[in-house]
Amino acid sequence: MKKLSTHIIDWKHALKFMRNDINIVKQMIELLIRSINEEYKPNLTKFLKEKNYIELSKMAHKISGGSRYCGTMSLEKAARQLENSANEKDEKMVQKYSEQLMEEMNKIPLAYEEFKDAQ
Repeated sequence: MKKLSTHIIDWKHALKFMRNDINIVKQMIELLIRSINEEYKPNLTKFLKEKNYIELSKMAHKISGGSRYCGTMSLEKAARQLENSANEKDEKMVQKYSEQLMEEMNKIPLAYEEFKDAQ
């Protein structure tokens, strides 16, 4: 197996949380990707447009928790920062961290494809 990039997905971290079971890690990351595409991206855009900081905060909290288990620590950090700024209703920072969160969400499927190609 090729050496994988750990910048986007920290495989050691994810495996630690999932009792070193690579199949569980793969399932969790696939679920995360599905949630990103079907729920998080559309809702991020919707909640931003509506300036619905309560729902932004709830969604960011959900992303933060799930991403920790998948080893996607940059995603977790961006979600946590968005959650905090949404709780403070800081429009400028909400916009900044929403953009960062979207960038991080876009990286996950690519990193997972890299992983699958290395198998």
